[in-house]
Amino acid sequence: MLLRFLFFFFFINVFCCSIFGQTPESEVIRYETISIIENGVTLSLPYTGGFNSPIYTEADLNNDGIQDLFIYERTDNSGNYVFRNGPNDYYSGFEFQKNLPPLKGWALMYDYNCDDIPDLFTATDDLIIVYKGAYDNNNELQFTVAKEKLTITNNEDIFSLTDNVPSIVDIDADGDLDILSFKTAAGQQVALYKNQSMELYNHCDSLVFNLSTACYGNFKDEGMIPLTLDINPDSCGMGMPELIANRHGISSLLSFDNDNDGLYELMIGNEFYNSVTVLSNNGTPDDAHFYKQDNSFPSISTPINMVSLPTPSWVDVNMDGVGEILISNRSSASSQNYAFTKVYQRDETDSFDLILDTFLVKNMIDVGQEATPVFFDFDQDGLTDLLVGNSGYFNPLSGLAGGITAYKNIGNTNNPKFQLVDRNFENIVIYDWNFVAPAFGDLDGDGDEDMIIGEGSGKIHYFQNTAGPNNPVVFTTAIPEYQGIDIGKNAIPQIIDLNRDGLLDLVIGAQQGLLLYYPNNGTATNPVFDEQIFQLGGVDTRYLGQTLGWSAPVFSDLETPGNYLLYAGSESGFIFRYNDIEGNLSAGSSFTEMTNAFADARIGRRSRIDLADIDNDNQVEMVIANSRGGIGIYKFGASTPTINLNPETNYTISPNPATNDFYIAGPDLEKVEAVEIFSVDGRKIIANYNFEGNRIKILDQKSLSTGLYFIEIQFPDKKISKKIVMSKF
Repeated sequence: MLLRFLFFFFFINVFCCSIFGQTPESEVIRYETISIIENGVTLSLPYTGGFNSPIYTEADLNNDGIQDLFIYERTDNSGNYVFRNGPNDYYSGFEFQKNLPPLKGWALMYDYNCDDIPDLFTATDDLIIVYKGAYDNNNELQFTVAKEKLTITNNEDIFSLTDNVPSIVDIDADGDLDILSFKTAAGQQVALYKNQSMELYNHCDSLVFNLSTACYGNFKDEGMIPLTLDINPDSCGMGMPELIANRHGISSLLSFDNDNDGLYELMIGNEFYNSVTVLSNNGTPDDAHFYKQDNSFPSISTPINMVSLPTPSWVDVNMDGVGEILISNRSSASSQNYAFTKVYQRDETDSFDLILDTFLVKNMIDVGQEATPVFFDFDQDGLTDLLVGNSGYFNPLSGLAGGITAYKNIGNTNNPKFQLVDRNFENIVIYDWNFVAPAFGDLDGDGDEDMIIGEGSGKIHYFQNTAGPNNPVVFTTAIPEYQGIDIGKNAIPQIIDLNRDGLLDLVIGAQQGLLLYYPNNGTATNPVFDEQIFQLGGVDTRYLGQTLGWSAPVFSDLETPGNYLLYAGSESGFIFRYNDIEGNLSAGSSFTEMTNAFADARIGRRSRIDLADIDNDNQVEMVIANSRGGIGIYKFGASTPTINLNPETNYTISPNPATNDFYIAGPDLEKVEAVEIFSVDGRKIIANYNFEGNRIKILDQKSLSTGLYFIEIQFPDKKISKKIVMSKF
C-alpha cells in the first residue's frame, strides 16, 4: 500500500509539471466560470450550445445514479449531455461529449443489455447501428460497436430510414428491447421487430431480432389524415414495397402507455403536418390493435402545433416518476429555433396539458440560429461586452429576420459577467436580412468605432457611429451595399489594419471557405476599398468532401504580439489556424496552415469566433458560436480558468490527499460567496458544502476519481485558489 501511495504522488507531481508545461494550443480550455444573466436569473447551462431540432432520451451519463439528458441535434448530427441534480437543476456535461461515436439522422440512449449503463442506437445508411456503453475510471461513458447493423434471424437488415426516428421499447414486457420502424422507405405500415434475447438465452444482452409483423397495430399511414385503421393484416405483404406516391413522409415514432393499462399507444409525427397523431391500443402486449386515433393530440387541451415534422420524446422532466411528452421540431429548413421544445404533462384525465414551451432554452444562450459573435464595448464603460449576430428568432407570422443580441458586461475588469440587455440591438431586424455578421472599427477616423454588417446576400452595410470618443454608440441608419462590395453569399467581415500601414482594411470570409481581402487605398477618414485580393493566403476552410467552408476570419496578434495569426471558423465547426501572415498578403501568396482543428475547440457546425482579453489577465479568450445559436468561451494559455494559485498560507485544505469529505480553514470564511472545484482540464464540478464552526466542509466527493483538483474560494473582493489531491488508494 505504501509503495502504491508513493507511486501515486510521483505520478501526480510529474503530471502537474507536464500539464503546466504544455504548448499554448493544448492549453486552450473551456472557460465556463463567466456568469450569464437573463431576466435576473443566472443561467445554469449558458454554454451548452443552443438547440434547433433536438431529440431527448434519459440516461445516467456520469454514473451518479441520476437520470441525465442525452440530446441529439439533427441540424449538425451532434450529441449533447446535460447533467441533472434534480428537477430544473441542470449543469453542463460538455466535456463528456468528446467520447461519442459518429451520429447520423437520430440517436437514442437505452440500456439494451441490462447492465445499468446507457447504450447508444443511431442510424447508418438507413440501417441501425448499436454501440455498447461502459464507464471509465472517470465515470465518463465510452462506446464500442456492439453491432454494426441490426438484422433479423435470416440476416435481413432491419430497415430504418435515416431521417425516420424508430421507437425502441420493450413492447411485450419480456425484459428486452424491441424496435418499431416503417419497414421500407415508402412504407405505409410499421413493422415490429421483436428481440429474441430473453426467449433464446434468458437474458437481455443480445441483439437478436425477428420480424414479428409488418403490419403492427393493423393501420396504414398513407400520407394523409385520418390514418386507415383495422386493415387486413394479410394485405401487409410482409415486405412487399408500397407505392412511392402514397408514402407516409419522414416520420418519428414514440410508444407510450397513455392510460396505464400496460399497452403502448403509438404517437406519430409526420413532415406533412404540424400536429401529431396518437393511436390508442386495446389489443394485447403481443398483438397491438389500434382502435381510435387523435389527429390533433391532445385534442381536449392544447393541441401540439409545430412548424414541421413534430418529433416526440419521453422524459421525466419533473423527476417525479411520471414521464412527460416532449415535442420538438426536426425540420432543419424551418426549425422553431428558440421555443424548440414543448412539454406536455399527463393530467388526472389521462390527457396531456401544455406546461412549458421553452424547455431548456431559458437555461442557456440561444440566439436562434447562425450565431456570429464579436467582443465589443458598446457602452464604452471600459468593460468588454458581447454581441451575437444571427439569422433570426423563429416567428411563425413573419419568418426569420437577422439581428444582434446584446450582452452587457456588468462585472469588473478582472471578472466579467454578461447580462442580456437587448435581443434586437440597434433594431437591425428592420432591414430583413437573413443573416447578420457584425464587425467594428473606426472607419471614418473620428475616434469612435463604426459598424459593418455582412449579410446573407454577400453584401456588406455600413453604420456610422456619431457618438464621439468614449461615448455609448449611436449608429446612423444603414448605408447599404457599402462601396459596392459583394462576395456572393454570407459575408463574415473583420475590420483590421492587416498590412500595418496605419489604415483599417477589410477581410471577409465567404461561404465557399475562402477569404477576400480589401486593402484600404484611401485615408483614415475616407477609406477606399476598390481592390480585391481573392482567396487571401490560399485559405480554404473546407474539410475533405465538403463543398462549402463558411470561413469566419479573425486575424489577431494577442497570442503572438507583433505577429498576426489567423483563426478561422468553418463549416465543420473546427477552428483553422494559420501563420506566416506578415508581409505575405499579395495575390497568390500562401499562409502556413498550422492546424485545421485548433485545440479541438468545437461546439457545433459553422463556427464563428472572436478573440479578446476580457478579464485583463494577459491571456486570450475566444468566443465560439455555432449554427444552432449557441456559444462557448475558451481561454488560452492556462490549465484551468481563473485559477492563479495564491501564495497566501492562511488557508489550508485538510485532509490532503482526501478520499471523500475535506475541510477548508482560514480567516473570514463567513464572507465566502461560493466554493468551486475544477479538474486539471478546466471542468467545473459541483461542490456541495456547509459551514462547521470556523471551517467549510466540502461534502460527498467520493465520486471524484484519483487525481489533482483545484479549489476556488470566492470572496466579495478576491478569489483564493488551492490544490487538493483526491486519492482512492
